[in-house]
Amino acid sequence: TEPNIAVVNGVTNGWTMLNLNSYDQDIPGGGASTKALRDPKFRDALGYAIDKQALIDRVLGGYGEIGTTQVPPFQEKWHVEPDNPRTFDIELAKQKLTDAGYPLDASGQRLDKEGKPISLRLYMPTDSPNYPKMAEFISGWFELVGIKVSTSIYDEATLLELELPPTEEAPDRTADWDMIIWSWTGYADPNPLLQIFTTSLIGSTNDSLYSNPEYDRLYDEQAVAATDEERHELMAQMQNLFYDEAPYHVLAYDDTLVAHRT
Repeated sequence: TEPNIAVVNGVTNGWTMLNLNSYDQDIPGGGASTKALRDPKFRDALGYAIDKQALIDRVLGGYGEIGTTQVPPFQEKWHVEPDNPRTFDIELAKQKLTDAGYPLDASGQRLDKEGKPISLRLYMPTDSPNYPKMAEFISGWFELVGIKVSTSIYDEATLLELELPPTEEAPDRTADWDMIIWSWTGYADPNPLLQIFTTSLIGSTNDSLYSNPEYDRLYDEQAVAATDEERHELMAQMQNLFYDEAPYHVLAYDDTLVAHRT
């Protein structure tokens, strides 16, 4: 409403996500607090306890679209919606968790397959006021399915160090976290956002620490596909594999909001 100011909201080439620690190796003194996070069925079930539309309406003020895959709709030529989309359904989330081997104890606390209560740590950086608001909603929904959540906020450099696993160059890293809310922005081609989840990038940009040989194979094949049609089909398989195994829950494709002087 300021004079001589024009505002624009546009489709963004990126997303805000709930990142899940999917690392499948033990780390002495580190790693996720429960091996449940290694289980795609557990990660999938959590997705039914996230009301993405509510996050868009009540945190983003309506400026965004429901997130699904790692290729945003901005990439019109390559984005596909998942074949088996999740809906927000607390009772279904409870049932899927139970069916996957994560029962409730007598006090209503969800247990992992080692019989330990599941309490997840949710971290976020300081660079957006939206992240703590989203965390508050997500914590409340997870509480309804029997999973307690604690939240912490870190500066970006500290959080980057926390989320990385040990490597030959940095053997003291511990990847000592469970969930992180953060965002990525893409480029002209989908490859950088697709590449995040390849095994070779664990220790650098693969921040979910997800590894799947089938995903790696599809990534390599789409990068050298002879036609757009062939590449689209391979990319569609990648998007569905990513969505079903849920190393991330893409929460929203946030709008890009711009104000400029006229």
